[in-house]
Amino acid sequence: MTTDDKFPIEVPACFIKDKAVDYDLELFAAMGASLPVGGFLVRAPSLGVFSLLETYESKFIADPTNCNVMEFYRMLYINEHRAECVQMVMDWAYPDKGISFDAENLDTWTAFDFAVHDWSKGIFIEDKLDDLLKPFTKVCEWFNIAFEGFDMIPSSGNSQSAMWFGADALGSLSQVMECTLNELLWEIPMCYVGHRMAASARFNGNENVGRKKDTEHLKQQMEEARERVRNGVLHPWQIKDPTNPAWPLTARQVEYAPHLKEEWDALIEEKKNVG
Repeated sequence: MTTDDKFPIEVPACFIKDKAVDYDLELFAAMGASLPVGGFLVRAPSLGVFSLLETYESKFIADPTNCNVMEFYRMLYINEHRAECVQMVMDWAYPDKGISFDAENLDTWTAFDFAVHDWSKGIFIEDKLDDLLKPFTKVCEWFNIAFEGFDMIPSSGNSQSAMWFGADALGSLSQVMECTLNELLWEIPMCYVGHRMAASARFNGNENVGRKKDTEHLKQQMEEARERVRNGVLHPWQIKDPTNPAWPLTARQVEYAPHLKEEWDALIEEKKNVG
């Protein structure tokens, strides 16, 4: 008998819960609503917002746990001003003198830094990210939900791009989205774009498009399935339909509990008689 406690096991997808999604919030994001956060309205992010954040590797999307207050405000400023701040962000990302930003040294600040600083005074009064934890968490959820549609599309693993939201992404998305570049970049919510892409993938024959499964529930179900094997108990999906070729009695189950073969044969015979 095997002693492998973590032997491979399969659980049918229909027995795994979908990943938890706030569907109401997702719908509002796709419709272009703004999220109220501490008296400030955070617009539903668009593709161009994420593109700008990626140009300077914003910690808000690259490493949220190490995102400081200034990074948080930069993101909010970009999301609010969008096309108006493209040149400022470029000047900040590619400074003439190659000087790195130092919050304590105003000589290192660019027009973007001053604009963000002055604008942020009217948003939140907190100076420390710890005090911003609640609004920060809400905004993170608001931005993350923009990707639920994209998350439904299976990855081919063939992308050679160094950027998620680079020029090649603009080209690919424009093939599906019937809109101007300005609309794609700044006006259409990213959440809607993702679901439009998912719908297009499904229309074009990709049968695996759908909501992702809850990984924690999957782990739980896999461990419960292993425990049933160890205890010589059939899986509920096997009992439900023993004639389904996708859910056969396995050699490992018989190895742990030889009596299951007789129980399995009886189930199949009962199924045939009922049918």
